[in-house]
Amino acid sequence: MITDDIEMCINALTQGELVAFPTETVYGLGARADFPSAIAKIFKLKGRPTDHPLIMHCASIDVALAISPYVPDYAKKLASEFWPGPMTLIFKRGANDAICDEAVGGNDSVAIRVPSNEIARELLSSCTFFVAAPSANKFSKVSSTTSAHVQEQFDDELIILDGEQSSYGLESTIISCIDETPAILRTGAITKNEIQNILGVEVEDKSTSSEIKVSGNKQIHYSPNIPLFLVDNDEQISSFTNFDTQECAYIGGRETQLEFKFPLVVLNYELYAHELYDFFHRAQDQGCKAIFAVPPEAQGIGIAINDRLKKASSQWEKNGG
Repeated sequence: MITDDIEMCINALTQGELVAFPTETVYGLGARADFPSAIAKIFKLKGRPTDHPLIMHCASIDVALAISPYVPDYAKKLASEFWPGPMTLIFKRGANDAICDEAVGGNDSVAIRVPSNEIARELLSSCTFFVAAPSANKFSKVSSTTSAHVQEQFDDELIILDGEQSSYGLESTIISCIDETPAILRTGAITKNEIQNILGVEVEDKSTSSEIKVSGNKQIHYSPNIPLFLVDNDEQISSFTNFDTQECAYIGGRETQLEFKFPLVVLNYELYAHELYDFFHRAQDQGCKAIFAVPPEAQGIGIAINDRLKKASSQWEKNGG
């Protein structure tokens, strides 16, 4: 059910129930992080591997940094600059009853973020516990950026706190703060250049490694239920003779001369990111047979968009269309 009753959502979380809620990145599927039974519900409902760690959420920067006794100075600098906002920091885990082992997938680290979405902050500020929340979608499927997307995937299996469409539209940038220097484990709206400019040090990008257990690092992820193909131009699209473009969807930063059932031209990278997952959902809902996407240049948030597109199209590219 979709509701705007925050009090009801707080009570549900307190009692160990699941609540989906809006954030500026994507909608999260929340449960209190100190209840193993509540965390188990997340993994079961999503179909998510239990060794795949979750991200903890809270409304206070001070509380977030207190989640671990091992917080390096550069992490505090990042928190001061980018929180509240679309950034997740990973710390070495200390002895903390506030986070159960199940929530971190049995790992010796913990991921935390402070969202900037006002509804999320109102919800979290009233909780006396950390809220573990992966994206509110079935595992490896398209993330949800509206309450309707969540309901589409889960029907009435949980409470959904209503809100506007997520402003960024892509999951948070994940940064490991375990070693002497930070490393990016998942790209997002906060870019490598921005991080390096704040810290004045080189930051390693490990986001393409599938060996690190972190949200969104599977080779196939963010996938729509219909084929998705990455292309450069109309000529390439025309080579897919198995598909009639009038039955397909198109997204890209340039106009297409082909006729599509659902075309979307995005004028800048921020709009591309904001619209991407909603576009996937709408293409499915409109009965499109396939999606053709022209990726942006690999700069700024375009790097994160390309990461999502590559993983979302991976299974179709492997199957040769």
